[in-house]
Amino acid sequence: HAKSPMLRLHLIGPVFGVGAGETVARYKLRLGDALQTYLPLPADMAKEALVAADVLVNIGNTVHNQMPSKLWEYIVTGKPILAICMVRSCNTLPYLALYPHHLCIFSFLTAQEAVAVNAVDFCLEKAKTVIDWKQLSSIYPDQRADSVAGHFIDILFNAEA
Repeated sequence: HAKSPMLRLHLIGPVFGVGAGETVARYKLRLGDALQTYLPLPADMAKEALVAADVLVNIGNTVHNQMPSKLWEYIVTGKPILAICMVRSCNTLPYLALYPHHLCIFSFLTAQEAVAVNAVDFCLEKAKTVIDWKQLSSIYPDQRADSVAGHFIDILFNAEA
C-alpha cells in the first residue's frame, strides 16, 4: 500500500479459517479505505465485480483433495491472478503454472518486503490484461465442458456392470 496507495483490495463474502476474521480486521485498521469488505453478493453482482476487477486474488486451500472452484471462475475471466498458496504442495499450482498472467506467492513468505513489492509490481503491470477465450481453451483443453462431458461419457460406457 505504501508503494502504490491507489491499489484497492476488495474482499467479497465471508472469510474462513482460524483467525481469518481477526486478520482482516487488523489489516482494515492498517489500510483504511484501501481494503474494502463486503457481505456475500448475489450471483449477478458477483459476476459484475469479477468483470470490473483489474486483478483477481486467489487464496489456495490447505486441503489436498479440494480444488477451489473460484480458481476456475477466475481463470475463465482471463484476468491476471495473484495466487496466495498456503502450502508448497498446493493443488492449484499445476493449473496456475499454465496460466500466462499469474503470480504465485506462498503465504509463509508474504511478510517479506521483496515479496510484497513483487506483488504490487505484478498488479500494476498486469492490471487490465485479459487473455481471450480462444487462448484459454487451448491452454486448458481438458477442462472445457465438452472435454469433461466426454470423459464422463467414456467412464459411464466403459464401466463394468
